[in-house]
Amino acid sequence: MRVWLAMLGICAASALAAPAHAQSEVPQAAPQPEAPIADRLTLTANGSTLSAASGGYGESLGWLRSLHGGGMVGLGVQQQTLADARWTFASVNGALTRKSAAGRTRSFSAEIYRGSGEDTGRPFDYAVTALGVAGAVTDRLSLRFETREIDIDTTHGNLPKLGLSFLWNTHFLTDVAYAKSVSGNLGTELVSTRTDYFGERFRLLFGAAFGEAAPSVLNLQPGLALPEGTSSRQFFVGVSKPLERGELLAVADQLYVSGSERATLTISYMIPLRREQRSKQ
Repeated sequence: MRVWLAMLGICAASALAAPAHAQSEVPQAAPQPEAPIADRLTLTANGSTLSAASGGYGESLGWLRSLHGGGMVGLGVQQQTLADARWTFASVNGALTRKSAAGRTRSFSAEIYRGSGEDTGRPFDYAVTALGVAGAVTDRLSLRFETREIDIDTTHGNLPKLGLSFLWNTHFLTDVAYAKSVSGNLGTELVSTRTDYFGERFRLLFGAAFGEAAPSVLNLQPGLALPEGTSSRQFFVGVSKPLERGELLAVADQLYVSGSERATLTISYMIPLRREQRSKQ
């Protein structure tokens, strides 16, 4: 995805099918190419079912502020329950975009998530810190690199991710990413892909993720222990509709892991607060 689009993805209030951190490969709905950046308030609610246990639900509230000089800052809070576990975290996010002498954009982003929860009455801490850089190689191709330090319950480690995005035309955008943990006990190696369609009346996204991952990366119950080498498959599809005041997004995803299934439906509503007309990048 384009650089400023990748920046929007770091907002904790993004309309995701899972809490906004490294635990899911389901991204937020992308703004239409060359659209002006808007300050926004995002309200999100999700519900999940599990084949092997009771499901759960969650809600989040986030605020994104566009700054002069190519900067952005976001604040958010989110609560989630799944089976016998529940957790709550707050987030602070920031990003800065600069343009090179050749006219190529570069962005730098940072995210901090802090909170706590409990699993069948046992308390645990929740902490994720991420740094990222993204850059446009051509008018259509961009590359990005991200590293996340995850410390959730008994799961900890570093998860780097490398991705590339290609803008086929004004209507289609494809993103491919590869993530592999390099420390701790995450045991994660994931390949993901996503395609966005930008229409005048609606926007569509769909994609998948395959590989191995720790429960916290997949947004499963934090205290859950998965056998080493457990494989996972995730498929998602979403549609968003611009309204007179805001934008409505629905995303459905299906996760298969260790013989179990989790289905999640997320509904979010983005409310623009202030819009700045900016030059095209």
